[in-house]
Amino acid sequence: MDAAQRQQQYFLDNRTYATSLGALFGTATEAAAVPSEVSKYYGTPVIATTAGPPPTFLITATPQGSQATNNEQALSINQAGLKTPSDYW
Repeated sequence: MDAAQRQQQYFLDNRTYATSLGALFGTATEAAAVPSEVSKYYGTPVIATTAGPPPTFLITATPQGSQATNNEQALSINQAGLKTPSDYW
């Protein structure tokens, strides 16, 4: 959710969406942007963008560890705030 909010501010400032978490959080590595309470369950989120029109982004976090062995689904959020799967949020 934090990354999606930062994407909106990044877009206002740069007229494009960021392609990495490092750009959104000002970190040297993608993993540094992910809180430890999230990283033990989900891998580093991946950002996909399109230039548009209209420009879009999709942030996806894939389950790992116990989440993966329990066959949990990947979590995604886009520029419109659409969260999938909706029953996980």
